[in-house]
Amino acid sequence: MPAANRGCESSRRRCRRTGRTKRRPRAAWPEAPADRAFRLADLARRCGLDGAWTSARDPAALRARLGLDFLLVAPGIRPVWSRTGDWTHIVTPGDARRRGAGYPVVGRPITRADDPRVAAARIAEEMAAAIG
Repeated sequence: MPAANRGCESSRRRCRRTGRTKRRPRAAWPEAPADRAFRLADLARRCGLDGAWTSARDPAALRARLGLDFLLVAPGIRPVWSRTGDWTHIVTPGDARRRGAGYPVVGRPITRADDPRVAAARIAEEMAAAIG
């Protein structure tokens, strides 16, 4: 066993040599993610901006607190029929609109589709159906 690895039981257990564990690091922000999202979006509004980027999961809460005039742009929107790629928190175009995202960002499912025009039309139909 190499000297650097002596004293470590395994990668899943506590390392006696350094005292480190495989625990999640402590968050850099002292507040909950939803509170941070509101604080930063409210700051953007007070600074005169027309809107802000948000998680596709958060727009309903932000919309309720910031009003209908504040624009919410939500990236990472993926239709059920597309690949998720590098996004882990997936929201469909219809769900994004129902949750209050005014501008769902749907890039790769269109640009990487075999027929981008058909993909864009399917996504537009799903969003239109979601808002009635």
